[in-house]
Amino acid sequence: MTTIQWLIAAGTSAFVALIGYYQYRTAKLKFALDLFDRRHAIYLSTREAVRKISSAGKLNQKEEFEFGETVEASYFFFGDDVVTYLKSFQQNVIDVGVFSAEMADMTDQNEKMAAIKNVRAAKERILKFYGEGQPLFARYMRFDEHLPPMFQDRFKGILAETKQKA
Repeated sequence: MTTIQWLIAAGTSAFVALIGYYQYRTAKLKFALDLFDRRHAIYLSTREAVRKISSAGKLNQKEEFEFGETVEASYFFFGDDVVTYLKSFQQNVIDVGVFSAEMADMTDQNEKMAAIKNVRAAKERILKFYGEGQPLFARYMRFDEHLPPMFQDRFKGILAETKQKA
């Protein structure tokens, strides 16, 4: 009888350990997804700033403030490379706004031409986002975690069904 009790105890322990492992994996994947969501929000905010500057010429005061909050939040979710890039990006956004505002009051043509040059230079640096900034973000946006093998086949099946419906 003790052998059966030992086998039941060992089986129960193995089952509990398996459940614990899957809880650990689930928590780890949830953490990775939450981190991705927050990083993606920062990326989208930056991309939106690029879009607005390329279409409207500059950000309004409210948008500049919101982007400043995005830059501050980036400190907690990205490494120094992205934070440094975003601070430089923010300075370029500020430069575009300041030089654009100053140009409206300028009467001297030489000063106005210098301000236009400064605005263009800052905008050019901002518009390099897709070549310089996006690759920096990409390093942090990729998932290192993969689905356990037993779920991969099911996920591929769901993906194939979705593509057929589209």
